[in-house]
Amino acid sequence: LPLLRRALINKLIQSFNESLIMISPSQFFKQVKQEVSKVTWPTRKEAGVGTITVVILCALASIFVFAADSFFGFAIKTILGFGG
Repeated sequence: LPLLRRALINKLIQSFNESLIMISPSQFFKQVKQEVSKVTWPTRKEAGVGTITVVILCALASIFVFAADSFFGFAIKTILGFGG
């Protein structure tokens, strides 16, 4: 079993090292161009809707955190008798 485990680890290391072989910059950019062409980019409308959604959710999250902080601050001051 230890020999089998060692052989498996060596095989994994070998395949990892083979994947790290340096390629020329031109080959790299050619591969990048191929991969980018496979991407399904959002439409202008989808990007706008996504942006508005993120802004609204961030605003709601900040309001929630402010309210929770205010509530717990008030509760702790009341219970412990701090503050004015």
